[in-house]
Amino acid sequence: MANQFSLKMALLITLVVAVPCATWGGLSREGGDRMWFLFFGAAAPFGVLLLVGLIHQLVKLRR
Repeated sequence: MANQFSLKMALLITLVVAVPCATWGGLSREGGDRMWFLFFGAAAPFGVLLLVGLIHQLVKLRR
């Protein structure tokens, strides 16, 4: 049985789902930390993609 999703596609789907969920969660919060929650909720998936890309490039360089 072949794999249906690559790692890149799984991370892209996570990104597409995480950003709207973080935005909705941040907008529904009350208080002063609302903007920080929105910022980190939206930036976290991009950070994960960046980290995975860097690790992937480092592994390629070692080969």
